[in-house]
Amino acid sequence: MTDTSYDEMPYHGIALPTTHPDHLAALATLFGMRPASVERCRVLELGCAEGGNLIPMAYTLPNSNFVGIDLAPRQIDHGRAVAASLGLTNIEFYAADLRSIDDQLGQFDYIIAYGVYSWVPPEVQQALLAICRRHLAPQGIALISYNTYPGWHLRGSIREMMRYHTDRLATAQERTAKSRALLNFLATATARLGRTQPDLGLYSQWLGLEQEILADKPDFYLFHEHLERDNNPLYFHEFVERAAAHQLQYLGDANLSSMLPASLPQEIATGLMEMSRSAIDFEQYRDFIVNRTFRETLLCHTQINLRRDLQPASMRDFAFAAPVRLVTPDEASYNPTIPKLRSPSGSVIALRTPLSAAALTMLVDVFPRALPFDELLLRSRAKIGASHATDAAAHAQRLSDALLSCLIASMVTISTRTPPFASLPGERPIASKFAQLQVRRSTSVTNLLHNTIELDPIAAQLIQFMDGSRDHAALRDELMRLIDAGGMQASVEATPDQMLQDYLNRFVRMALLVG
Repeated sequence: MTDTSYDEMPYHGIALPTTHPDHLAALATLFGMRPASVERCRVLELGCAEGGNLIPMAYTLPNSNFVGIDLAPRQIDHGRAVAASLGLTNIEFYAADLRSIDDQLGQFDYIIAYGVYSWVPPEVQQALLAICRRHLAPQGIALISYNTYPGWHLRGSIREMMRYHTDRLATAQERTAKSRALLNFLATATARLGRTQPDLGLYSQWLGLEQEILADKPDFYLFHEHLERDNNPLYFHEFVERAAAHQLQYLGDANLSSMLPASLPQEIATGLMEMSRSAIDFEQYRDFIVNRTFRETLLCHTQINLRRDLQPASMRDFAFAAPVRLVTPDEASYNPTIPKLRSPSGSVIALRTPLSAAALTMLVDVFPRALPFDELLLRSRAKIGASHATDAAAHAQRLSDALLSCLIASMVTISTRTPPFASLPGERPIASKFAQLQVRRSTSVTNLLHNTIELDPIAAQLIQFMDGSRDHAALRDELMRLIDAGGMQASVEATPDQMLQDYLNRFVRMALLVG
């Protein structure tokens, strides 16, 4: 990372759900830590860019304090301007080199360094880990992302080809355009040659895959990922060793399922465990199997005793959401007597007890809302007609078992709180002010759950009118005006009121309306 490259081509950061304090707190609690309350905490983001990740956190957690640091003054100025336009007083931005950070910042409960470690020289990497050691609270959690081997051995060759091809060009825009052209040429040429030279087959497939991946990425991503001076991948075990030198230990991965043996086929998990001497070994060998290219590693202080075995009883500490759907009759795995859930990735899990079926079906119905364990238990027991208090303990145990299985299978997510967003539109709907600000530049917005949502053009305009000053009748009129102005044909099967209600329901499901 150079002093000027991010000023020349700013990195437009987006909300990163795995970096949210609530996600970090939930994982830390799962492994036996006592993290600070998300509602009242201090968060530091190193390499915060324009604040696309940090600002929505500050907006939804007004009683917490946020600090963003980045080397590029242009990006810091933009972040300050956005925060000021939202009236945020709980966030500060500083343009600074990480090597200049001193003790005046104080301690933080959560430290985030996403997209920094691999992209800076070794002395800055050392400074980053030193900051985590000095400024992390006793029960604090740091998240550091980095490119990793073995996957980057292959991807790194693309970077080297692009840099060779473009190093003599002056501007970031020129280098990015020429890099795309080079990759397209290489992929096309090797595909053609592969018809008569079979030994080029795998190479051609790999180039084609990289071409597809980068085709969907914006120019600023390609430039800073592949064309910067510094991009230094390393093996997972090497990163853990470097962290240990700063009295920091491996807490876990931001993606829980990626570190659990139970998420692998039994024979693979058994083989990995037989050759592994430690949890670090297990994850390093797993990286070898999946050719991993990128990691989001959580660290904490070495003096903390972590609990590695996940216990069903720990499920009672969390609220749960289910970003899944029920298997429908038109699917091959459908069974009318045993409800099943299907995750976005396509995996399926059966709900074999009435209590688990009641609980998970309820979570699917109320999504994106999260329900605390006790509320979920109470409502599930009522749904199956449980009336005897003597069954409560047994039901709590069964629900704990079911939720842990679903967590391991990525069928539910855990939270330490229930985020405040509307479950109904209300008479005068109010949309997230941050999302209203974002739609002036893009149809991609951050919702109140810290996820990125894509809006259609009409929705992106309609949401700007939801400031609490308009009732449904006024919003209906605005919607009809937008449809007419856009030359769109209104549905003949729906009345204007029904069309508005459909949009309002979508905004609720997208967690874009303030409660």
